[in-house]
Amino acid sequence: MITSRRKSIILHTLKNKDDFKHYVEADPTATGKYLYWIVSLKNINIYNDKFKIRQYLKKFDQYKRSAKFTRDKDIYKYRSFNKLADVVDEYEGVDLKSNRQLFKSIKLKGSSTFRHGNIKVVAITTPEAAVLFSKGTRWCISTHDVAIDYLADGPLYAIFKDDIKIALADFYFNDVKDENMIFSTEDVINIYEAIRLTKVLIKLPISRLPEKYEDIIAKLHPHDIVAYLISVDSTWPEVGKLISVDPYAAFQYAFYILGGKWEDGEYSIRQSPKYAYWYSTYFIDGRWEEAESTIINDGKYILPYAKDILCGRWAEAEDDLVKKCDAKVVEEYISLIEKEWPEAAANLKQKLQHASNQYDLE
Repeated sequence: MITSRRKSIILHTLKNKDDFKHYVEADPTATGKYLYWIVSLKNINIYNDKFKIRQYLKKFDQYKRSAKFTRDKDIYKYRSFNKLADVVDEYEGVDLKSNRQLFKSIKLKGSSTFRHGNIKVVAITTPEAAVLFSKGTRWCISTHDVAIDYLADGPLYAIFKDDIKIALADFYFNDVKDENMIFSTEDVINIYEAIRLTKVLIKLPISRLPEKYEDIIAKLHPHDIVAYLISVDSTWPEVGKLISVDPYAAFQYAFYILGGKWEDGEYSIRQSPKYAYWYSTYFIDGRWEEAESTIINDGKYILPYAKDILCGRWAEAEDDLVKKCDAKVVEEYISLIEKEWPEAAANLKQKLQHASNQYDLE
């Protein structure tokens, strides 16, 4: 059991106290023996990386008790997750660089292979495929639930060179150790050629491509066009209309490329509750009335909009709040408004109780 003192110290170091449970899940010991070390790690996403951290710590905790384990047994001697993982893999005789995936016999639902030269690109669209192609790597998508989260934003891509698995492409390229990597120009061109006939495009951290490749990009989905522009950190007015019709792409273009409002994209942005809320948060000074009907339609963003944008009551959304949100969300909204609008808060409490009674009867 984790002591209250240990928990208190760790909570004090965390910017987001809600992350504490994820750090606990990353520690394989019941007492939280490795919590301090996990919290000290840099360049990790605890939500996505907790499973692989737990896996390697569990092995380290077991192996260090063996006389055959001659490496440092003090966890604090390992200044990064990969330093520890390297030692564990070495002890197990795992060589990530030599890990190979044979394609001649593999046919898996949820994956498609594209080739050019010595490069193979595998488009991954299901969590089962993600788990399979992550074997022999430290990619966090080797866990089914994490793979589902990643794939919600679109396909992932496993990159092979000479049949050796070398990278995973999401928004950036990560090598088999899950560290960022940059390809040579020749490899980049081969990767583009491998997928040029598909409707998707890998987000490449490279300089601007030759014109013939931009012609290909301009014909792709708005998500992929804006991903390219972000990767090369450049505007491209000629394709603005293509991007502006998609809420996700329009918000990404405004946020990452322009760093401010983009009027051409606002119509499509306000068709999405999620991106209408985020656009309001970053770029609209005050309430964004044109987008409020959309935000109301998705109960998830009613409370955040009231708290972050209106800083108080949102009367027009209260009926939908009770209908679409769980009781805890409604109660938090009541706490937000009851001091300044006590009658409205009391009315909401009655509606919440009425809804609860109806649920009990059912």
